[in-house]
Amino acid sequence: MSEDKFSLSRRKALAALGTIGVASAGAGLGTSAYFSDQETFENNSLTAGTLDLGVGYSVHYSNWMPNESGLAEDANGVTVNMYDGPAGTTGTASELSDDFTGLPANDAWLIEVDDPDQFLDNTQTSELTNAGCDDEGVGALTNADGESALVSLDDVKPGDFGEVTFDLELCTNPGYVWMNNPGGYTAAENGTTEPEADDPDEGEGVELMDVVQAAVWLDDGDNYQDGGESPLLSGSLGSVLDALNSGNGVRIDGTNVPAADVTPADFTRTGVTRIDFNGDGNYDSDVELAADPAGGGGKVAHATSDGTATADYVTTGVSLDPAPTLGDLTDDPSNPTTTLTYEYYGGANNGNSAPDEVYLLIEEADGTRNVVYHTSNDGAPTGQTWEVRNVHREIAGNPDPEDNPNYNWFEIGGGSLGSADGTDLSDVYGDDAVVLAMAAGRGTTGGGDVLDTYYRNPQVGGESAGSFPTSCFRGETDFSAAFAWWVPVDHGNEIQSDSVEFDLGFYTEQCRHNDGEGMARLEGTTGSGDFSETSYQKALGTQIAGEGGSSRGEIQVHTDAGGVEDTNVFGNGSMPTDTDIPFTVELDPNAETASITVNGVTVTDDDVTDGDANGVSTGDSEYPSGVPSEVDVAINAYSGPTAITTVVKDVTISGSGIMPDNISSQSGNSYLEVTDVSATGPVTVEGTIRFEGSEADYTTSDWVGVDFR
Repeated sequence: MSEDKFSLSRRKALAALGTIGVASAGAGLGTSAYFSDQETFENNSLTAGTLDLGVGYSVHYSNWMPNESGLAEDANGVTVNMYDGPAGTTGTASELSDDFTGLPANDAWLIEVDDPDQFLDNTQTSELTNAGCDDEGVGALTNADGESALVSLDDVKPGDFGEVTFDLELCTNPGYVWMNNPGGYTAAENGTTEPEADDPDEGEGVELMDVVQAAVWLDDGDNYQDGGESPLLSGSLGSVLDALNSGNGVRIDGTNVPAADVTPADFTRTGVTRIDFNGDGNYDSDVELAADPAGGGGKVAHATSDGTATADYVTTGVSLDPAPTLGDLTDDPSNPTTTLTYEYYGGANNGNSAPDEVYLLIEEADGTRNVVYHTSNDGAPTGQTWEVRNVHREIAGNPDPEDNPNYNWFEIGGGSLGSADGTDLSDVYGDDAVVLAMAAGRGTTGGGDVLDTYYRNPQVGGESAGSFPTSCFRGETDFSAAFAWWVPVDHGNEIQSDSVEFDLGFYTEQCRHNDGEGMARLEGTTGSGDFSETSYQKALGTQIAGEGGSSRGEIQVHTDAGGVEDTNVFGNGSMPTDTDIPFTVELDPNAETASITVNGVTVTDDDVTDGDANGVSTGDSEYPSGVPSEVDVAINAYSGPTAITTVVKDVTISGSGIMPDNISSQSGNSYLEVTDVSATGPVTVEGTIRFEGSEADYTTSDWVGVDFR
């Protein structure tokens, strides 16, 4: 400190002496003083962070119209070949012609094209550009919540396919992201035509759900699978939608694979692939988004087992664009035309291996694809520091000296490739073969190991190949996910007139203080045309009427016949149409009350055990013995015979999401029922209602209800 910090002016000194004098006179004990000091840090604040998911999209549909191949005079031509395998099947990546891309997916293609970008331009039906985050980086500028249908087709035939690529960005914090099917799906047979009835595959149920195939993958934004992109989820449309409708949906950062189901493509898949070699159903290894362990700026990928030894394995893979040739990577063993590198850092708790395996997806000149791997082991590091792994040198059979002990290249499914660290991969696969993808892998499948290894900066020829994917997506960074569907070329009469309606959506949660399992969600059951058992046997109900008997918007606990109500929720008017209106219904077992709130107006039944509504008979039994520890809840959306559509969406119960979380009705009732809801504390049902149509079409039969049993 400088001497000026301790200098006192005469005025300050006199003031201090005066203070001492006052204190001593008050105490009556002679002169006394306390040494004291205060250092002040002013204007402290806490500001909540933000997590807002921006979503754009591009939609494509192919139905074999001539303009798809660019036959119009102002379009570029595209060569399109149809898969000619057995009926009902699709082509695999190994069956693609040289320099062709399979659509809708390389691993399940109906057609192959030599210019996928132009073909997708020719078949695009709609798009919404993701405008990113606002200037403060706080909010997303593009929100697609409530968007109308992206896929709306009424004449789908065998051979048709389509896809939607969603372009995403988190503002501003990192987050886990799930693709989901929040509203479930509705499938209908819509009668049976004569050819459909005669088809031997016609049976019970809606065959469209089994015949139509679908896939989901992490995409680089170009709308088709290339590089190391391969499905995170695939199968019949019914099975894919069921998976998307389970829990929070399907995390799109990567996938979990049981050891028995592992394929070569799993090791170089774009994203994070977790493999359960322990065989216990748990996935103890992951790649997390972490701070630079050396104290530098930015975030890096961290392969970790959270300090415990495990035999599970994990990879993090990136596609390489442009894809380098093996010839350019090996033409000089020490200084080739093109380099392929990444950096690694062995953490303090890392076990036996660092950086461990590198995996390459190699495509030969004839289109044959191979996955190979090579191990590098500089031992358990004693001093943590970032090191460069020169993968090109390993490809050329001239690895860095720290690659000790020496290891062979191995082809997954094909065994060892030559001698230890002496194999030039261009001699095996040819100079023209290209490396489509690279992945860093970590784990010891034999006796187990503690994973604590960091990765960053994959580069091709000194240029960035992006970032190693992590289970948590970085904030303010673009990423994409694709959903594709297709109807295999088959006789197909069994699907005639069948239809399905479904939602697609995304759910995100912050990464900090979160294990990525997702917020617990309640499982709901939907139905239409009738009421649920909960409503038929309800103890009490609540209702929100777009226009009640008063010709105004009304809310009630119990019913018009004997409920507690307010008929002026929106003054003298009806509920506004085509407007999102939040609502809250609460059953409080401790206070033994029930209430409903809309537009800041609340009505309450003060006692749900006495069988009436604040002294007025209701006809509902209520809970004479007190509210039980669990209750069933039913949300109803009812529309009368006019043009009003009643919608309930974004429903939560006591803060927990529901799958599905929305219902709607154009005539009669639709319901969402959730059973066995904990009632040890208040049961709070929240959501948004919307009456779509004209206020002139309101009847007293347009309402939303929440019932408790």
